[in-house]
Amino acid sequence: KDLIVSLDADTTFGDRYFEAIHNIFQENPMAVGLSVPYYHNLTNDEIIDRAILRYEIYMRYYSLNLWRINSPYNFTALGSAIVVPVWAYKSVEGLSPKQGGEDFYFLQKLRNFGELLNYLPEKVHPAARLSNRVAFGTGPALIKGTNNNWNSYPIYNSVFFDEILETYNNLDKLYVKDIQTPLIKFINNNSKNNVWDLLRKNYPDKEKFVKACHEKINALRILQYLKYRHNLSENISDENKLIDFFKKYFEDECYIFNDKLTHFSFENENIKNLDKMRNFLFIKEEQLQKGNLLAKNGIFVNN
Repeated sequence: KDLIVSLDADTTFGDRYFEAIHNIFQENPMAVGLSVPYYHNLTNDEIIDRAILRYEIYMRYYSLNLWRINSPYNFTALGSAIVVPVWAYKSVEGLSPKQGGEDFYFLQKLRNFGELLNYLPEKVHPAARLSNRVAFGTGPALIKGTNNNWNSYPIYNSVFFDEILETYNNLDKLYVKDIQTPLIKFINNNSKNNVWDLLRKNYPDKEKFVKACHEKINALRILQYLKYRHNLSENISDENKLIDFFKKYFEDECYIFNDKLTHFSFENENIKNLDKMRNFLFIKEEQLQKGNLLAKNGIFVNN
């Protein structure tokens, strides 16, 4: 029942971090892991700060859309923000060696195995640093970002997440017969055999079939689908897709940005306003994380 706490050497955290970790696993003894909430501190270097704020806005926008469609994979993979009990680590046969993204695949494996927590009162503060040690992640993203290359980290149209939700909402029908949704068509086109026939055969119980479908439509498949749709989509700027998201889901709260949503530009916006947007998304994500944990523990609160 020991806990493995993963941290980067330059990640900072508060005095009560380990106490908070201990407490949450005491309260949730069956949890197979924890994706710890994160928050990048700014550096007073405008070029770095602009890049880390855009990257964090990208990640929180992505996460909030996964929350919005009730995806089981609404975690953010940061190697410096993972906690796992030894028993669960052994059960999933540990980390798989990867050239990069091993934290992503590990959390996905844990999520398929059991309950993955994603709320903690304490936060980790990963360093906003340039690094090319691995192929992708915060370090490479910042290197690209400081060169104004965000092709690998676009703001995906929220409509694409709705297409994933359409499939989620029709898994009961898929249990009975084949159906057509944009996501199912994408999966079928990238599979040699009928995936759904095989799942129906192996999981005659509807509840287990639905769980197996989610494991098929896992975090990696969701990202692949979003990239596929993005590459086929109309040419809409990241700013316009982000503005549309705010107006669609947070219309009553957009006043905090004044008129910035009308003229918003990642390249020209000052650091203070980018930070305000990051903090808004951070608070929204934290509310969902906390509310989800309380609901699991039978505690219901009004936000």
